[in-house]
Amino acid sequence: MAAHNKLTQKQIEAAKADGKQSKLADGGGLYLLLHPNGSKYWRMRYRHGGCEKTLALGVYPAVSLKQARELARAARAQTAAGIDPVAEHHRTRPGSGRSLPEIARAWYGSRQGQRADNTLEGDRRSLAYLTDYYKDNTDINDITTAGVSKFIEHLNRINIPACARRTVQILAQIWDYAVQRGIITDEWRNPATTARPLLNTSKPKPQPHIRPDELPDFYRTLQTAHDLHPYARPLLLLAALTVPRPSALLSARWQDIDLTARLWHIPAADMKTKHPFTVPLSDWAVEILRELHTQTGDNIHLFPGIRPRRKPAPHPDHISIKFAHNAIRRLGYDGSTPANPNTPCTDSATSSPTSA
Repeated sequence: MAAHNKLTQKQIEAAKADGKQSKLADGGGLYLLLHPNGSKYWRMRYRHGGCEKTLALGVYPAVSLKQARELARAARAQTAAGIDPVAEHHRTRPGSGRSLPEIARAWYGSRQGQRADNTLEGDRRSLAYLTDYYKDNTDINDITTAGVSKFIEHLNRINIPACARRTVQILAQIWDYAVQRGIITDEWRNPATTARPLLNTSKPKPQPHIRPDELPDFYRTLQTAHDLHPYARPLLLLAALTVPRPSALLSARWQDIDLTARLWHIPAADMKTKHPFTVPLSDWAVEILRELHTQTGDNIHLFPGIRPRRKPAPHPDHISIKFAHNAIRRLGYDGSTPANPNTPCTDSATSSPTSA
């Protein structure tokens, strides 16, 4: 017994990790895992079926030295009886919710209302690849780096590298989600993160844009052009004066514009982060909006849809990004210069083959 109980309370309290994870052995497979952030975790190393495994016994000081020894003693009794302690822990855990598809659905549900609808739709498509590959009986604790590597090879074979990157990123987030809820027994092993270097990498293609040195001539041309739709000039000028996400400006509503306070209140539902955002309006922006109000003030949107529909739309319509693309092309700018993706005018100056 003395060979087992090596640690003392003083040793545990004084122990610190020196820049990297370290272990303090108590004997019989039981040890205290020290993390650089100051956290301390009880672990027990054992063998079952010819393989070495690790059982998580809790966090110190929530689980005391005495309690950890009792848990380790019980686990050793299980291994002596031919029982795998980790498998038994999973089997007797209240409720289910340990399969990867189940946890993936819970993770996805936790994002509802916190992410933009198009982001959630992209996540849903990625999850379809994940849950199709990992069946309902796949315990998340059984997922390994080698298994994720095979999953990546599968995605690469069906030639969807962009989706593969996002799907593996989501798998890493699902793993972290399970760790936070105590479902994962090994907090420091994320197989999706470890396998990520195996993903096919392609050089991002820069988006077309108007070069900074072209902007003065562009805006002079915009101010003097006579063959543009009435919405084009205010749309492109407001894009430069307020620098919003293109979708926010295209769908902007008059009820969110306060010309007296000179503010544009973008509601949370229209923001990618799902947090409301307020844009201050300059004198020129207010002037443009007052003039635009004489044209579209009776509509919900600043820029209502201009094409007749065969059937009534379920919601009031507004112009699309293709309208802005077409207006820029009419001004003689086809966006043939590759852009720095961080420049504000990247989205609004992207060329489009579609005429409006």
